[in-house]
Amino acid sequence: MLKIRLKRTGKRGEPHYRIVVAEAHRSRNSKSVAEIGYYNPRQQPSVFEIDKEAAEMWLKNGAQPTPTVAQFLVKQGLIKEIKKGSTPPQGKKKKKEAAEEKKPQTEQKPKEEAKAEAKKSPEEDTTKK
Repeated sequence: MLKIRLKRTGKRGEPHYRIVVAEAHRSRNSKSVAEIGYYNPRQQPSVFEIDKEAAEMWLKNGAQPTPTVAQFLVKQGLIKEIKKGSTPPQGKKKKKEAAEEKKPQTEQKPKEEAKAEAKKSPEEDTTKK
């Protein structure tokens, strides 16, 4: 599987990156299939240059961008959006909600009734008996 990822260059403390297409199982700075751009985070503003035609070709051929490179490709307009994690299914509920539903209905009192009982004076209680 091919990945479009960053390959670090530059000296210690001054990183520069090349945007490369490489095998997914290879190490970060090993031999790459193709170099399609570069990224320099040290300049203000940071510089991101990529050969759009080459990137589109590799994306069409099945190369998967890493999350960092995908963000840059979205900014360049090569990818529409990034898929961020999966949303929980609609049927699942939080633990608290599930625990409240398991309680018998007789134990649960509506909030209004609980407030009314708390406001009653001791004299009213004796008259009802």
